[in-house]
Amino acid sequence: LFARRRPLFCSIGCRDKYEQIFGSLRADVTAVRRFVQHAKRCSCSFYVLALKLICWALSEARTGMKSNDDAAAPLRALHRRLYWDAVDNSEDAEVRKSHRLRLQLEAEESRKLALQVLENGSMLPLPIGWDFLTSEGYA
Repeated sequence: LFARRRPLFCSIGCRDKYEQIFGSLRADVTAVRRFVQHAKRCSCSFYVLALKLICWALSEARTGMKSNDDAAAPLRALHRRLYWDAVDNSEDAEVRKSHRLRLQLEAEESRKLALQVLENGSMLPLPIGWDFLTSEGYA
């Protein structure tokens, strides 16, 4: 789904866990590819990692492996600071402002594409209290 090659697994158990986490994304491979292409255009592998982490957390919460709060803990840790405020930026105020705006626009597009992927994979709605895909939370 996320790469050109099919993943290799060390065991059937690993393959089954992968399917549990990401299998529903096959419902709309085109949406997944659009999402990944956007991340590549933005040179931001973080978007793909964030989507994978959301899928993992959803899987953990929905299967009862973890409580909603425990499953969301890694996401909450990542969402303490806005993405565009957490990355290195220029000392020049005008360049910094332009860079920050570009990152905000790219993140918003990533958020919309992630919602399409998750919705088409029947992974929405998110558990109550998970604000990771709101326009204010996805950063």
